[in-house]
Amino acid sequence: MLLFVDAFGLALFTILAAEKSISLGFSKPVAVLMGVITGIAGGMIRDILTGRMPLLLGKEFYATPALTGAIVFTILGYYFPFHDFNRLYAIGVIFILRASAIQWGVYYPRWLTYR
Repeated sequence: MLLFVDAFGLALFTILAAEKSISLGFSKPVAVLMGVITGIAGGMIRDILTGRMPLLLGKEFYATPALTGAIVFTILGYYFPFHDFNRLYAIGVIFILRASAIQWGVYYPRWLTYR
């Protein structure tokens, strides 16, 4: 259950950081980068404080949903700048991807990880 709450936190903080970066006048790639960094930093801090290896450094499907959702958010903001639900769609994309990875055990391919 806590992993799904973490997935929602990842989604929420990724999109809020990307939205704030755009509102401060930064470019779209910077907004995506800031969103991903902010989204995954909370999980990394949690893992470090609890003495576990951070999910980002393992084979867990963790940063890719954040990256995908931040890109979806910036693309939606470019094509539909005044649509009220852009952030909800992007949060949904991140949460669905991460929750699917939790539920069905989706991992990065073995050749992509160095273990």
